[in-house]
Amino acid sequence: MRRNVRVGWRWLAAGAALAAPPAAAAATVPSGHGGWRWSNPTPTGESLRSVTFRGPTGFAVGVDGTVIRTDDGGVTWRGLAPGTAGELTSVAPAGPKGFVAASRCGAFASADGSRVTGRVVFPGASACGTPVRDAAFTDAAHGELLGDRGAVVRTEDAGATFARRASLPGSPAAGGGAAPAALVRAPDGALLGLVGGDIVRSTDGARSWALVARAGAPLTDVAFGSPTQAYAVGSGQLLASADAGATWSVLPASGALGGARAIACADARTCLVSFSASPRVARTADGGASVADAVPTGGVVSDVAFASPTRAVAVGPDGMVATSDDAGATWTGRRGGGGVALTGIAVARGAVVAYGPNGAVMRSVDGGGTWSAVWAPTTADIVGAAFPRPALGYAADANGGVFVTVNGGASWRRVPGGIGSEVAGLTASSSGTAFVWSDSAMRRAPRGGRFVRVPLPYTRARVRSVQVSGGRVFLATSGRVWTSDAGGRRWRRMPLPSGASGVRGLSCPARPVCWLVTGARGVYVTRNGGAAWTPVTAAVGRPHDGSLVAGVTAQSARVAVVSTTSGRVRTTRDAGRTFVPQRVSPAELVALAAAPRHVVALDARGFVFATTRAGHAGRPTRLVLRAPSRANAAGRVVLRGVIRPAREALVEISAGNGMTYITATDSRGRFARRVRVSATTTFVAQWEGDGYQDGAATRVVTVRAAR
Repeated sequence: MRRNVRVGWRWLAAGAALAAPPAAAAATVPSGHGGWRWSNPTPTGESLRSVTFRGPTGFAVGVDGTVIRTDDGGVTWRGLAPGTAGELTSVAPAGPKGFVAASRCGAFASADGSRVTGRVVFPGASACGTPVRDAAFTDAAHGELLGDRGAVVRTEDAGATFARRASLPGSPAAGGGAAPAALVRAPDGALLGLVGGDIVRSTDGARSWALVARAGAPLTDVAFGSPTQAYAVGSGQLLASADAGATWSVLPASGALGGARAIACADARTCLVSFSASPRVARTADGGASVADAVPTGGVVSDVAFASPTRAVAVGPDGMVATSDDAGATWTGRRGGGGVALTGIAVARGAVVAYGPNGAVMRSVDGGGTWSAVWAPTTADIVGAAFPRPALGYAADANGGVFVTVNGGASWRRVPGGIGSEVAGLTASSSGTAFVWSDSAMRRAPRGGRFVRVPLPYTRARVRSVQVSGGRVFLATSGRVWTSDAGGRRWRRMPLPSGASGVRGLSCPARPVCWLVTGARGVYVTRNGGAAWTPVTAAVGRPHDGSLVAGVTAQSARVAVVSTTSGRVRTTRDAGRTFVPQRVSPAELVALAAAPRHVVALDARGFVFATTRAGHAGRPTRLVLRAPSRANAAGRVVLRGVIRPAREALVEISAGNGMTYITATDSRGRFARRVRVSATTTFVAQWEGDGYQDGAATRVVTVRAAR
């Protein structure tokens, strides 16, 4: 829930600002867990939990550390680096330009609204401190934090020091059992707290509290419509105050608000109420005497706020944003992901192409920063697309149609000689030659010309993937890899690693260099066209969530990204000596593609993510793992390590025997783990990072069994 105490009379100047022309296309939104950025042509695909406004400038926050900002009342948005991978549950203004967002791992403050300038940790026993329920700040350095058990603390130096204040009466911190819900600063400076069904008020900076109202059910939010007019809402509850929260009365509309979660007010009489897990928004224009429902078209609404007396913005799951220009009476909205469930991605000469159902083709020439829709002339699903040159592009649909554009997607024509109705994919070389294939056939077309047959390496070959790199064509079947220097007219079988079973992924960024994924976990790299393969499986490690290695994409012989059957990847920038774990999406990744300057990923929801630094972000981190070369006589060994800069963190230790250990560091960054070794075993330590510090990984350590 957002805390919006911007009273109506302060919004009068905002209307002119909202009439200004829309800003440029929104920038990509950084995730809170590394250098991956949300890259779809909508603000974000992450679920938004809370939104707040000061005039036309607003902030919305949500899961995975998502923070987005708008300066035009919600027309366009851009992302801010949040510095956390956790869920941000509420956001409120802090000073004339800043904001403060609450999470279970502290509050995150911004002094100027352009970036998170610091984390304020509520004092507690863990590295995160006490989970923060809400925050009431006057600027990025001064304010109160409400803990999840009802304790209240005050900081005047952005969290460097704290002063304990009186806990909310009736909360667990005060010896009661009621759950605290909100802490709000009124326009006159008084603090209002919600705990269970009670409203408490403090006029001395939370040193003492007075009970001012008691409702019949738990209350969840408070909003001001003027300097004196306030409303409080809960499930089946609507209360009003005409004296800045000193006294309260129950309103007639209470019975129509079952499941109410949050409230925002445009003025003293007009307010909007959102509900838990519901697309419903209730509106009152008569001070709570009655309510009428309005349903934003974007789906479930998590929170709503006003940018002016008439402009309202609602947010929700999967990046849903809806807007209203009549104070919530009617809405226009969009679902996260741009309304298109994308199914594939490709990169050629730096141009990123994403495609999906009903002829959807979207193109980006800046690594996913901005997108243009260049729909193919078909209603069938697109199964492959590529733009090998700025003006030249191809798209293939599931019905066997192949289309070409020579003007960047402004118009398309059908290419004759396609493969029929079983098209599985399409790719293109840098020279402009397109290759289209099914599981048992392949065609090529030079620079938009007619497709001609490409003979397969052997009669029963079943094509899994085709890629073109450095003038060479690579064709992968279920258990073999073939290469051709002649556009597919002649094939040579590439030697694979000894004992490798099944080809799950192949990426060849340069002529002699290929990265290979085989079986459930095998990862290899060759620098001589397959004459010799180096196994790097041990360095990749074993994800603690049990996911398997699914694929690989590479930028060079040194830089590669390995995907798993979850939303996580492992990246190397040192030719496979170390792999750093990174979280990209809460959903499984279904595709990866790389260019020399960026990598893009597609998840199972159809959302696109991109990175220009192989997923790295934040201050550099060093991780060290040490172990004796041999286990003791009892078959045990102690693994010791340290993380620098020192911090409390959870380090993942992967063993070659299939075990994974999660180990906590102490305040000095040190960790130790005693394990049993019955045979020669490899170990590697990895840390995912937290948004402030980059992730890190160690080289492989080998321990032999006792003699």
